[in-house]
Amino acid sequence: MELVALGAEALSVPLLEPFVIAPGTMVATRSALVTARLRHEGRDFVGLGEAAALPPVTDCDQPDLLDHAEGAAAALRGRALSTIPNVAAALAEAIP
Repeated sequence: MELVALGAEALSVPLLEPFVIAPGTMVATRSALVTARLRHEGRDFVGLGEAAALPPVTDCDQPDLLDHAEGAAAALRGRALSTIPNVAAALAEAIP
């Protein structure tokens, strides 16, 4: 399987109620919608995923997620990703 394209876009969804924890309050999600297009035996497949950030708790915020996805896309595009351990190793190399 070959990664043809990997992209991410901001995904901010207002919460119905504020999410309140000790380090802060969130009124909307600060995620990234990740889209991967793969090719296997001449057929294209599309996968969707989400990278979530919780700025009061995590080291990453939405802009960081988008930067990491862009870096991963450059590092992984065109690579053979034949097994789950292979994909995991490639992602570990591509994303700090």
